[in-house]
Amino acid sequence: MTRWFAVTVLLAAAAAPVRAQSRYAEYRVDGIAGNGAALQAGAGLTVPLGIYTRLGLDGAAGTTWHDGTPRGSGRFDAIARYTFDPLRETPVALSLGGGVSVPVESGNRRVRPYVTVVVDIEGRRGKQWTPAVQFGFGGGARLGFVLRASPVRWR
Repeated sequence: MTRWFAVTVLLAAAAAPVRAQSRYAEYRVDGIAGNGAALQAGAGLTVPLGIYTRLGLDGAAGTTWHDGTPRGSGRFDAIARYTFDPLRETPVALSLGGGVSVPVESGNRRVRPYVTVVVDIEGRRGKQWTPAVQFGFGGGARLGFVLRASPVRWR
């Protein structure tokens, strides 16, 4: 588990100074209910793949509970989203996406990637960050709270 936590910390450190036009930092907290219940915090990058499409590459670490027993856990996600308002013409925007999520858990050597489908609702941009709520399925039902950096005129 220490290895996965270290990878997540490195992703967060790499994401913090990112301000280039080609990628933006993303920080998140997710609750996942499926084969157990998980609470994980993570960081990563959002990469624009055109006007409407964004690719999110994230790592997360936290705890998963099975029958009341906690275990260290984490995951890596690669999710592409199609945003319906890439130019911030409305204060709230919807995006739909999908990709793959690879969960890992201490004591479990079996790694099984899951197809993941998400719906994002992004809010009004603050001084530097845009908040979002993400609902999804993939390895269980997912509810996430996200902060994304991006240019003033783009989501």
